[in-house]
Amino acid sequence: MIYDETDHNQVDEIFNRVVFPLLDELLKQQVFLRDPKDMSETRLRASALLCKVFMHFEVRDNRPEIDIRLLWIQVLDLLDRLMNIDKKDQLVSALSIFRNVSLTWVKYEAVPESLKNVILVMNAAEILVPPSVDDHRDERQRTLWSATQERMERFLPGFLTEVITIPPVSSIPQERSTSVAP
Repeated sequence: MIYDETDHNQVDEIFNRVVFPLLDELLKQQVFLRDPKDMSETRLRASALLCKVFMHFEVRDNRPEIDIRLLWIQVLDLLDRLMNIDKKDQLVSALSIFRNVSLTWVKYEAVPESLKNVILVMNAAEILVPPSVDDHRDERQRTLWSATQERMERFLPGFLTEVITIPPVSSIPQERSTSVAP
């Protein structure tokens, strides 16, 4: 079979048969127990891989006009789980707790940094577009922004609007009244 990255069905297969199962496997407790000393770093690298693969396949100039919302929400779900899994794992492995604690802090910095890069690239490609005064977004952009903001508020509150600034209502020019005062 010849791979065609413009064929969205093949791209979906890459995520559903390779990337997502790999990350799901790394999130399993029994996998953590095989190598508790190095699992945090492995998961950290897996989160970076997830972001890079998503950007490579879904955030590009020649991409077809498709709805990536479902795939994007799955990516956000996995990033959420990857950020928060070590809290549970630390309770299991007292021997490696100090290493995991330091890597957990690194992960709390690294995962959002990778996510920030994806968000900025999606915004530059006009895929993830915030609301604006003249709201020129199409329906796909509106629903992607809403779904992204809703999902991200669960694990990184306020992060999306820190990365992509939404103009405050007060900066929106108000129409002046043309009526003359008596």
